Amino acid sequence: MTLVETMRRNTKWAIAQNPTEITVQRARITDVNGYEEKTEVTVPTQTVRLYISNGKSPYDMRDIQGRAKQDSYRAILADHEADLMATTDVTDTFYYEGERYVIKSILAQRIAGQVVGYQGEVERLR
Repeated sequence: MTLVETMRRNTKWAIAQNPTEITVQRARITDVNGYEEKTEVTVPTQTVRLYISNGKSPYDMRDIQGRAKQDSYRAILADHEADLMATTDVTDTFYYEGERYVIKSILAQRIAGQVVGYQGEVERLR
């Protein structure tokens, strides 16, 4: 078994310890003859792992009325076959336990140039 295969297996094992199924709604903005056109598609259901990240958690946010609310960033772990995106033109959102989340960043984890998994940050939308 190669190192790439081992890391892919380990990533799937880590996800299996606390799996979550999500169905991503993808919004893509494209330039069509000088104006922006937004298209939305549903990505097939994927099994990922969501967890509280240590980075920027918790953080303060304010709603429209100026009330302070505290929230925390969550992180996402997905296997090498995942279809998740976070770019300036593409926004992926999903629902988990009745709340809507947006994928803020997603980075491929690579070994020897091959993707073994994806990690990123998600944020709860209020």
